[in-house]
Amino acid sequence: MVPISWLSRLLSWVGRPLDPVRPRAAAFAHPVVLRTGLMLMTLLTSGLPSIAQLRAGQLTPPLEQTPLQVVTAMVQNEKQARQHRTFFRYTSVERSARTGGHLWTENVAETPDGLLRRLIAEDGEPLSPDRAAAEDRRIAALVRDPAALRAEDADRRADEARMGKVLDITPKAFLFTADGMQGDCLRIAFRPNPAFTPSTYDERVVHGLAGIILIRIPDKRLCGIEGHLLDRVSFGFGLLGHIEKDSRFRVIRAPVTETDWKNSKIEVHVDGRILLLKSISRDEDAHHSGAEPLPPHLSLAQAAALTRPASP
Repeated sequence: MVPISWLSRLLSWVGRPLDPVRPRAAAFAHPVVLRTGLMLMTLLTSGLPSIAQLRAGQLTPPLEQTPLQVVTAMVQNEKQARQHRTFFRYTSVERSARTGGHLWTENVAETPDGLLRRLIAEDGEPLSPDRAAAEDRRIAALVRDPAALRAEDADRRADEARMGKVLDITPKAFLFTADGMQGDCLRIAFRPNPAFTPSTYDERVVHGLAGIILIRIPDKRLCGIEGHLLDRVSFGFGLLGHIEKDSRFRVIRAPVTETDWKNSKIEVHVDGRILLLKSISRDEDAHHSGAEPLPPHLSLAQAAALTRPASP
């Protein structure tokens, strides 16, 4: 699913057992990923509708399994797919804190050492020769020092590990209701399961979400998920931090091979503070397109060469 460096830092506050006597400070654990993301994750593929839309006349077909069983099967399929990872290259268009509020277009290559990102345009304009040369030098330095790339990619790896834990609790943490079809994906509404007791702060906040999951039928793969926080979440009676109601996320995924899916759109909008002073408000919109699988055993230098912009 998708790299959000601030997510890892926030989850480091919350990935601890709950203290029933004296709760500790915590921050927002966000499930998009599937970067997970949720899940965990990018330009929407042409013609793909919003999760919020339901095509007229497409009612929920008779199901051989309950919505809970469908979600449980999807979770197992996604976890199995994560064990057989294929690396890809793609184009990313992102506006976020990482980009300084600018719209960055980057060519990205996934490698065992991390994501190689080459900036090729800002706010729709190609880089100047000087900035392009600086990008060449930056990429060359990462190729010479893979440890630096691994360090740069540490937050994304932490996000992916935490996403696995989020997937594990999903069938238990929510109640599910079939909500019709969207194309070949079953819409399943989810809301907190009052019988679920969170054991960590990240589980506590994830449990506060409600939204829609899209699952492709019949192979039961995750097509997309969107959710929002139902109520304001406070820590230490609000003195240590809070996350505002309606903080939200949205992830759309698309198949790129017969067995591989990639995030095609990621939206994250979070509003909150930690320890009264530090804002954890974030707005991120990212679109991924043109995903192509990379040959196995590709060297870092070869991957870097694939990020170069096409000659005019």
